[in-house]
Amino acid sequence: QDMLDLDEEEMRLQRLNEVALVPQGAMNSLNPVMKIKNQLLDGLYDHQLRGDDKMSKEDQIQVVEKLLTSMQPRIIVADEPTSALDVVVQRNVMQTLGRLQEGLHASIILIGHDMGLVAQFSDHVGVMYAGRLVEVGPVKTVFKSPKHPYTRLLIKSLPTLSNKKEFIGIPGLPATLLNLPEGCAFCLRIGKETPTKIP
Repeated sequence: QDMLDLDEEEMRLQRLNEVALVPQGAMNSLNPVMKIKNQLLDGLYDHQLRGDDKMSKEDQIQVVEKLLTSMQPRIIVADEPTSALDVVVQRNVMQTLGRLQEGLHASIILIGHDMGLVAQFSDHVGVMYAGRLVEVGPVKTVFKSPKHPYTRLLIKSLPTLSNKKEFIGIPGLPATLLNLPEGCAFCLRIGKETPTKIP
C-alpha cells in the first residue's frame, strides 16, 4: 500500500495499528508527568474507544495489558534505537527487535548512522543524504561495492582491528535543505575532484 496515497484520516488509522514507532529518545516522546498507562490508553481511545470515557480503572488496566500483547503492526520504524547505548545493551536491544520481528512477521525499518549495526542486522540498506536516497541495495552488495561517495565515506568510517588509520571528517558543510540543487547535493559539498580520491 502506498502510504502517500492516504488522506489524513486514513494515515491516522494506520499509525499504531499497522505502523509502530520506536522513537530515538523516550524522554522526547513520552510525557514525563503522565503515567505510561494513560499514554497508551490515549492511543487506544484514538483508534478504537473514541468517546468511551466511562471505563472502570480495572477495565482500563485490562485494556492496556491486552494492548501490550495483542497489537500486531506490520511495520516497525526503529529510529536509532541503540543510540548512546554501550555495545552489550545495543546487541540486546537489536536481538529483542529481531525476536519481535519474527514473532509478528513484521518488517523493521532501522534508522541510524552506525553502519556496523546496519551491516549486522539489516537485509537491505538505503543511504540518505540531504533527505534524498542516494544508494539502495542489499547490505552485502552495498558494503562490498558502494557506488555513492557518501556511502563509501560512511563505510570507511567504521573502525577495524586489522589496521590503524587516521579518521578524517567529511570536507565541506552539509547541504542547506531549504533550496536543494538538482542532482547530487553531496557531490557539490565535496567538490568535483574528491569523489575520485575515495577508494
